[in-house]
Amino acid sequence: MFRLIPIVLLLALLFFGVSWLRKLPPGKQRKMVLRVLFTLLVGTLIFLALTGRIHWLGALLGALIPVAKGLFNLAAPFLPFLHRHRAAQTPPPNTASGNISLDEALLTLGVKDAYQTGSLTVEQVEAAHKRLIQKLHPDRGGNDYLASRINSAKTCVIKALG
Repeated sequence: MFRLIPIVLLLALLFFGVSWLRKLPPGKQRKMVLRVLFTLLVGTLIFLALTGRIHWLGALLGALIPVAKGLFNLAAPFLPFLHRHRAAQTPPPNTASGNISLDEALLTLGVKDAYQTGSLTVEQVEAAHKRLIQKLHPDRGGNDYLASRINSAKTCVIKALG
């Protein structure tokens, strides 16, 4: 009888937890699941350490496994050899990104139809560039490659317009 009570409580907790999780927005669901799993892992390790089934150092090392990436990122600025290793893994910037054909540039900026009809102006090119760079700038969630590609397209189309 006493074993049945914790099982019923665990099932009720699981039911209410799943129903609460479904109410969260999709972006927060995964984060919350990971947080709950991490908490369960740490709780289990603490329980095992307190009951003497695992050494406390084993519990500490087990709890550090999920947070190893975060600890590595925290330690990187203080350990210079990690910084050099991380810098060696990043690829060099593409210096050939400035070479773009006129057709690619027009498609990138979305002004090919206006160019073909002959009604394309420098102001339209700059407006298209501004619209795209505001969406795809590295400071706003874009990346360096897309920003450099948009800048190269603007330069190429303005040169073609003369």
